[in-house]
Amino acid sequence: MRILTVAIALLLLAAPARGGQPSAAAYSELVAKAKSGDAETDYTLLRLSYAETPDYDPYSANSRALFSEAWAAFQAKDCTTALAKADVLLDRDFTRIPVHLIREECLKSAGDTEGAARAFAIGKGLALSLLKSGDGKAPATAFVVVTLSEESFVITNLGLQATAQSLITKDGKPYDMIEGSIAETGEKGALYFDVSHLMEGMNRQLKKGSP
Repeated sequence: MRILTVAIALLLLAAPARGGQPSAAAYSELVAKAKSGDAETDYTLLRLSYAETPDYDPYSANSRALFSEAWAAFQAKDCTTALAKADVLLDRDFTRIPVHLIREECLKSAGDTEGAARAFAIGKGLALSLLKSGDGKAPATAFVVVTLSEESFVITNLGLQATAQSLITKDGKPYDMIEGSIAETGEKGALYFDVSHLMEGMNRQLKKGSP
């Protein structure tokens, strides 16, 4: 599977500057644009808008089992099951990058080159947006994440073996600091993630659920 190599290669590319206000309506519109193959889809706005939706699931509590089932089916080369599980999962959270790349590989295997290209473009667009949101070397240049699965995607693709996690505050903003070492070199360091959108989304959900 090309998830690792694709994501690292995307680090070398420049993400286009876009604009717009995150909202649940924007999320629905942008998901529809991405599915249609629109090359002008603003994937950064799509990602940030996910946190504004009623079904926002920052810790993937409602999709973790589905992802495991989709991944297991994909590994077993059962693309019928993998695609079915992936489609249900993406209806809940369209920002899950590895799921789009599972769809790409399965659609390619089925001979659906157009569908595979569209799935790859979506995964690429989401990955570009995430990986170019910062470099993670300091809070000021932290990767901007909307879910913990995005954190995991960055950590995995940069080859960091995490050993510790801390939630810190800098200039009034919350950050996840993930400490560890690079698998290939053993070099120790830390990655910083801006989790302000994640925290704000969680707070909105808690307020809605309050009596």
